[in-house]
Amino acid sequence: MKNLITEGLTITGGMWDQINRLWSNDKKIKQTGLSEEYDENLLFAQATKEINEKGYSKEFTKAEAVAQKVEEIREKFLAGIVAAGEIELGNMHIDRLVKEQKLTQEEGDSFKQKMNEIQEAFNKYDNVGMGRLTFEAKKEMAYLAYYQSKNDEVIQQNKDYYQAQREKVEANTKMSDKVKKQNLEDIAAEEKQTIEILEETGKGYQQSMDNLYDESRILAEKLKKEREDKINQRL
Repeated sequence: MKNLITEGLTITGGMWDQINRLWSNDKKIKQTGLSEEYDENLLFAQATKEINEKGYSKEFTKAEAVAQKVEEIREKFLAGIVAAGEIELGNMHIDRLVKEQKLTQEEGDSFKQKMNEIQEAFNKYDNVGMGRLTFEAKKEMAYLAYYQSKNDEVIQQNKDYYQAQREKVEANTKMSDKVKKQNLEDIAAEEKQTIEILEETGKGYQQSMDNLYDESRILAEKLKKEREDKINQRL
């Protein structure tokens, strides 16, 4: 059994295991960005800095753009926890942030809900092939999978909405057949345009996820070659 005596304290092998787990847990949490230093005020400062440097779409006010950037940063923190496979640890850490009043209870509950949604979306893509991705690539994959899932939900919501519009027109007994036909054609045209835009957005998310695999494969081959070169230099 591993044993260390220091300043009158005996640390046994079991205690070493517990200490190592704590160190490992802290490292995983810091990797995600959602560490004990997490501060909502600093988050808004970071978001404002990025908006000032990179600009923002003029369809939004600057305040709206900053709020969106803050939400993006939060989501990437949570995606990091999911990518690390540490949901339970993430929940415990969120509880600690709430207890330390760095998050309100409402914010903490919202974080947990979104983290579970990201996990559910990520599960569809999580497989042994994910092993070749770096942590940052996995984190981005979880983030993109979440938005792909949300985009799929919006597509279905729109399909349901336009179907309800069609049923409303068809159920109208006071409308002439000619006007019904025109209305149904207008609904179909608008639905087609809306769904096509959303599907293009989905293709963009999918392409970004495919790129993560390609980039990770290139990086893995590069690192392998560097290791082989070092070995050859020693021979």
